[in-house]
Amino acid sequence: MQAYRRGDYETALRATEGLRAADQETSYCFFRGSMLMHLGRLDEAEPLQRRAVLRQSDPRRSALAYSQLGQNLQEQGRYDDAMDCFEAALRRCPGKGSVYRHLAELQLHRGDCPTEALKWANMATGAERASEAETPGMEEVNRLNLGLALSALAWAVAVARQDRARVDQLMNEAIPLMGSNAKPYLAQAHYHAGRAYSALGDLGKQAEHFDEAARLDPKGTWGCLAKSSSRAGSKSRTAGFAS
Repeated sequence: MQAYRRGDYETALRATEGLRAADQETSYCFFRGSMLMHLGRLDEAEPLQRRAVLRQSDPRRSALAYSQLGQNLQEQGRYDDAMDCFEAALRRCPGKGSVYRHLAELQLHRGDCPTEALKWANMATGAERASEAETPGMEEVNRLNLGLALSALAWAVAVARQDRARVDQLMNEAIPLMGSNAKPYLAQAHYHAGRAYSALGDLGKQAEHFDEAARLDPKGTWGCLAKSSSRAGSKSRTAGFAS
């Protein structure tokens, strides 16, 4: 987990072999699938994630396993299959804020129902604000989850409402809340912010947040998505000048 928090997915991937050696097959499938997904090796990750789903009986951990598989399928563009996974996660753990956030992100990636995305993002933020640490040391995890919910809500507000003041307010709360010790989480929040400011037409703030996501997560999902989004924006601006 220390390597993961640094964004060093290759080291984290190698470390998962210790779980297999310790005969912790369910954890091995979950964590190895997660690291492969962060590295963009989606096809390799999917069978492991499906095994994790089948092997998990605890409702909360089952919800996490379904959510992880859903994220993979979303990145593959298999949106209906991803929706099935997120709905299965919600059935296993009703009211879980991170699942509401995944549903919001899915709608935002699909781009066809901004009001639905806004609904789920608001529910995610409400659930995360109400959550309490269940075990010692979970306070940071709760802050990270709330930060991600706030940044996803900022993206949804930008797309559905074009409310710049509200977007600024949400991001000004989200980023400081998350600290600097969990780079993948922080990179995701900056990616959300970049998408939000892109929807508002603020190219300077868009570039600022995409660049930060790419700096924090150069080899991972959020850095790669930020770089591809930034390139797409540059091409669009160039085409506009040419016309």
